[in-house]
Amino acid sequence: MDKHNKSVKIVEAFLKDYTLKGVCNSWVDPNFHEDDESIAVYINIDLDWLNKEFTKPGFVANRLRAGLKEEIKKYTGLDVYVGSTAIKCDKPIKESTGKKYIITESRLNDLISSYLDQMNWWEWEIGDDEFNLADGQHGNDLIHYRIQHSSTFPDKVFDSILLHDDLITKITKLFSVSSETSIESIINWFNKKYNKSLTIKDFEWIESDDYYDDEDEDYYD
Repeated sequence: MDKHNKSVKIVEAFLKDYTLKGVCNSWVDPNFHEDDESIAVYINIDLDWLNKEFTKPGFVANRLRAGLKEEIKKYTGLDVYVGSTAIKCDKPIKESTGKKYIITESRLNDLISSYLDQMNWWEWEIGDDEFNLADGQHGNDLIHYRIQHSSTFPDKVFDSILLHDDLITKITKLFSVSSETSIESIINWFNKKYNKSLTIKDFEWIESDDYYDDEDEDYYD
């Protein structure tokens, strides 16, 4: 899946539970693709509701478009074009649907999971049920899954997940969340995908010096 389609899926996930006063529905136009960065969102504004507004309809429509554009940017990090059409909605618009969009922790996890699902993961095993996830076949390792032995109790083993700073930083900036939230969301996604039960206590950083060339081995003798 290319970058444009991944971005479209993220915006669609955001719009799924989005409600906006006076708007019948909203959708992403998948055919709007002037370049890899272009995403178009359209809203249908209830004509009856629009005509009841005291302000000029054009101003109200512009305000709705600008507000939605800002919300999408805030929660997904994506800059989109927002267009609108005024129509008679099939069902009356209730005033209660005018609530401001509030993203919950569960919804945020869904958005991040959707984003991670659409990444070009390349999985390769390293043995003993341990494996790495890379950003594409020739990309950098972003996730390591390891089974480690306890230093205190040699017979006890435990799972651990190692994450690359690049992945955590990307999620943090894209969804405007803390590093801790990014880590927890990535782990939640990993648990669902691979049927694990890891927590943030099982998290470690992927160190850049995990791998050494043979010529460097004498340094550690």
